Amino acid sequence: AGMGYSENDNLLKVAFKNKDNFTTYIYEGVEPETYNKLCEAESIGKALSEYVIRQRDKYKYIKL
Repeated sequence: AGMGYSENDNLLKVAFKNKDNFTTYIYEGVEPETYNKLCEAESIGKALSEYVIRQRDKYKYIKL
């Protein structure tokens, strides 16, 4: 997974590769502390799942 972050807007953009394509999601309201945890994680996939994806009530997302 590749990711980018806008601290001004608290938006996390994540691109997942599947076969020859990428699926991109934008998560809203992600705090800088959460983004820092993602950056420091040994496994981005596991950290995304734990801190963002499983928090469906906290972080709304848009699939592009």
